[in-house]
Amino acid sequence: MEKGFAKIHIPLLKDIQDVLERELMEAGIIQAIETNDHEILIWEDWNKSDDIFTLLKNRFPHVNIVREFVPDQDWNLTWIEGFQPLKIKRLWVSPPWHRDKVPVNEPVIWINPGSAFGTGTHESTRLSLFLMEKHLYNGANVIDLGCGSGILSIAAFILGAETVYACDIDPQIEDNITENLQLNGHPSVQWEVRDVLSLEDYTCDFALINIQKPVIFPLLDKFATLPRKRKPDKLILAGLLTTDAIDLERKLNQSGYHLMDSLSEKEWIGAYAERKG
Repeated sequence: MEKGFAKIHIPLLKDIQDVLERELMEAGIIQAIETNDHEILIWEDWNKSDDIFTLLKNRFPHVNIVREFVPDQDWNLTWIEGFQPLKIKRLWVSPPWHRDKVPVNEPVIWINPGSAFGTGTHESTRLSLFLMEKHLYNGANVIDLGCGSGILSIAAFILGAETVYACDIDPQIEDNITENLQLNGHPSVQWEVRDVLSLEDYTCDFALINIQKPVIFPLLDKFATLPRKRKPDKLILAGLLTTDAIDLERKLNQSGYHLMDSLSEKEWIGAYAERKG
């Protein structure tokens, strides 16, 4: 068995993108898609990629779909070379090996990406941070649903949150979030490996939800069923595409929220919503 990844290239066509997002991602057949100016990319373990490649070829028989083998490598070295400090409004996000590049006495989130999602380099993380800096207030109680590396939890404390609870279904977060909390002076984040949809109580001032549509929309559906006292007052959402904007506003209304603010970057959107009444 070859150790590596399948990188599947698909032409950037809206009807194909819609099928990938609304059918295959919803069904959990693919976990995420990546787009650039001319193509859609899907990543899968090479040894598990035959089924998804065959399904795509059968579903879109007249489209040139190409599978590329990408050898496994030391991804940490790749991050070291490519992950540079960046400033998002007034917050810096930087790996610890570039401390010399961050101005002294400016607020900074130190992140070692490891294998968990969340470095600030992805549009959805940047949109979340922009909205947090704009709307989060001192003393807020925060929950971070789908916390990944812990970047938004750490940012919440820097921005003045009083308490933060974080969870993520991926067990790979354990070492990574522990390390990142240590790098940032051990902010008091309570965290656990847990499915965000399994919580019974989401009471907080702000819920940070930077996940993906197949989790975000069921989560909003769940909020619609909860009594007022068990759901968040305010939401900061990311991980959605601009094509999801209309459906998102509808879901928010059905769940008892008003869309108050939104931002976009490339094909990604972030949203801030407040509970009605």
